[in-house]
Amino acid sequence: MQKITNLTNGPIELDGKDGKKIVPAYGSVEGEFAGEYLTILEASNAVTVEAIRPAKADAKSKGKQ
Repeated sequence: MQKITNLTNGPIELDGKDGKKIVPAYGSVEGEFAGEYLTILEASNAVTVEAIRPAKADAKSKGKQ
């Protein structure tokens, strides 16, 4: 799963594995995106791409602390 953050002052429409996603200006969305698509997004410098852990992994790590 990835978090895409829009660095522009306009919305961006993205093609996620589960359908279209709209990222608001300076906002972010989380979802699954194809590897090649992420490479193109990162090269555009219009967005940042962060890998995030699924909620289940986060819940397990919180229980161990």
